[in-house]
Amino acid sequence: MVYFSKMTEKGEYRMNFFMGKKFVGPGGGKKDQGPEVVFDNGEESNKRMKRMLRPIKIAIVVAVLAIAAFDSFYTLSENEMAVLTTFGRPSSVTTSGPKFKVPFIQKVHKMSKEIKGMPIGYDPDYSAQNHADSENNPISVTSESEMITKDFNFVNVDFYIEYQIVDPIKAYIHSDTAIPILKNLAQSYIRDTVGSYSVDEVITTGKTEIQAKVKALLSERLEQEDIGLGINNVTIQDAQPPTDAVNNAFKAVEDAKQGMDTKINEARKYQSERLPAANAEADKAARDAEAYRQQRISEAEGQVSRFNDMYQEYAKYPLITKKRMFYETMEELLPGHYLICTPDGIRQQRYWKLVSRPHEDSYERTIEKTSFLVEDSVRRQMVSDVPICTFLSGGVDSSLVSAICAKELKKQGKRLTTFSFDFVDNDKFFRANSFQPSQDRPYVDQMVKFLDSDHHYLECGNLTQADRLFDSVLAHDLPAMGDIDSSMLQFCSMVKEHNKVALTGECADEIFGGYPWFHKKECFEAHTFPWTMDLAPRKALLADSFLEYLDMDRYVLDTYERSVAETPVLEEDSPEEARRREIAWLNLRWFMQTLLNRMDRTSMYSGLEARVPFADHRIMEYVWNVPWDMKTRDGLVKNLLRQSGKGLLPDEILFRKKSPYPKTYDTAYEKLLVDRVREMMDDSHSPVMDFLDRKKLARFLTSPSDYGKPWYGQLMAGPQMLAYLLQVNFWLKTYHIEVVG
Repeated sequence: MVYFSKMTEKGEYRMNFFMGKKFVGPGGGKKDQGPEVVFDNGEESNKRMKRMLRPIKIAIVVAVLAIAAFDSFYTLSENEMAVLTTFGRPSSVTTSGPKFKVPFIQKVHKMSKEIKGMPIGYDPDYSAQNHADSENNPISVTSESEMITKDFNFVNVDFYIEYQIVDPIKAYIHSDTAIPILKNLAQSYIRDTVGSYSVDEVITTGKTEIQAKVKALLSERLEQEDIGLGINNVTIQDAQPPTDAVNNAFKAVEDAKQGMDTKINEARKYQSERLPAANAEADKAARDAEAYRQQRISEAEGQVSRFNDMYQEYAKYPLITKKRMFYETMEELLPGHYLICTPDGIRQQRYWKLVSRPHEDSYERTIEKTSFLVEDSVRRQMVSDVPICTFLSGGVDSSLVSAICAKELKKQGKRLTTFSFDFVDNDKFFRANSFQPSQDRPYVDQMVKFLDSDHHYLECGNLTQADRLFDSVLAHDLPAMGDIDSSMLQFCSMVKEHNKVALTGECADEIFGGYPWFHKKECFEAHTFPWTMDLAPRKALLADSFLEYLDMDRYVLDTYERSVAETPVLEEDSPEEARRREIAWLNLRWFMQTLLNRMDRTSMYSGLEARVPFADHRIMEYVWNVPWDMKTRDGLVKNLLRQSGKGLLPDEILFRKKSPYPKTYDTAYEKLLVDRVREMMDDSHSPVMDFLDRKKLARFLTSPSDYGKPWYGQLMAGPQMLAYLLQVNFWLKTYHIEVVG
């Protein structure tokens, strides 16, 4: 039996359970414990239950209404604004005053109208209040403040960026990334701008101009990024040289300025003494100018005569003459130059060149500056709207670039993607030699583990490499470097499937002296290009009549002597150091430009943007003047670069012997090319056969591996000669090239 007892003092209803038994009294007899009450589960009980639940329902409704009323209104101060979101999407912007919103559906995201500040180069919160050893001044953040000027001096510059929200909705959408984007962009433009001024200008006269340039560049870029932020002001808080020695140098400059009047007086005295002699020299210059005028008139008359002769040839053979004139007048615009076209004519203007000057830094300071320049260049090249990747061969150059990239991305919570290149089954056919002492794969594996990169091993097969020989011609509009280009083209197209921007380790060997011909005595003493000292292998298959027409020896000698004469000289150089400069100049002028053109053509043809951090003009300008002893200290090739990379790479990688871009060792590739050249020989319409000796070529095809002279200094031998012939034939046929004369 069940019955409801009366309500207790706590307001609870107590239920008593009886199982139909009588209670036994003290006397042992049976006695009723009160009247037996039977549970009534009928209508009366239901009514009683409803009366008890009614107050609870009313309380719940009242609570919901109170919460809704509380959530419907909000107030913004004069310095606040808010983005109102409906179901998580921005719907409107509100300003100061009391406002209404739909409860539960809409949310308010308050923002400040005030101008905010961002310090760069120092920490304003670092004070004696927080740190017992401080001097109550902001502490410098060296990684942000230390920069290098255009005259290769270090300087510590502190900036203060003032910004505010100009588009609340865009600021809300990019709330998680806006500030990091602003800081990264500010640091990038600050370093670029400071790097275009001298240290004296940065510290003294150029501050206002630097501030204005940074503000303009940053404002324009923020408009493009469209993240809701705007720049109010950019201020240089402080600019100081990093060492006492530099401070003393600036004081010395000020002392020198105080003696300026004395020097001016001395100059005026010298002027009065030299004026008569100067007048005499002026008269001589006038006479020389008149003689030059007469010479130019004679030359012009000769050109008119030659033009008349050419016109007569044109009247007889218009088409042939036009084609001949086109190729005879074609000229190359060299790097560091621009072309000026005016009604008065066309002329080239040089805007950048290397300058030779004494190197004054110690060995330790040289390592420090080199390390900074390399890391700074890599960081600059990492700026991209899309994720970047790196080419990783396991050598010191690509590994160093990859290590710096990985370190910077790790700060952002990101992981670097890397790619390595090889050929199918190359491990089965590999043969070590002086140019390629070891395979790359073990060193790549070590670097992938060290970097924790997202790595992709890419391979190219024999057939693909041969087929893409013609694609590389289309990419260059010229015959290229054989399978070095075709395989690189294939690898770039494979990388493009994952990333659109890649950083490579190209150019380090040219700048830091990594190639064998920098170190071999016979190359050092040769009166020709050190990577092409013997022209005989390049003449081996050409017809005798064509060899006579080309006069290759004269062309190479003239080009070499003209190039060497362009070397920026330094009077203080010893004969040996002067020769080192010549070899370095030849590498920059020819070899490096060839490789850069290869990388640019093959990558862009594949839709990939390849960036080369080592080709930074600041690195070239600084390392160019570093003595050879510092570059190869202790007899170690590229030791300067290796020392600057300490702490970034394992020693096994850092001091690995150079191994160049890989090639296939599979003999099946050679056989494939031999078959294709035979087909070319049998084709009566193959234009290249007009310039080749058919008998020499037939003998060559029986044993191309005996062709032991490598092309391009390191890799190109028999199979590459075959690949080059195929490319030349394709180029002549596809571009309808005719040899006239």
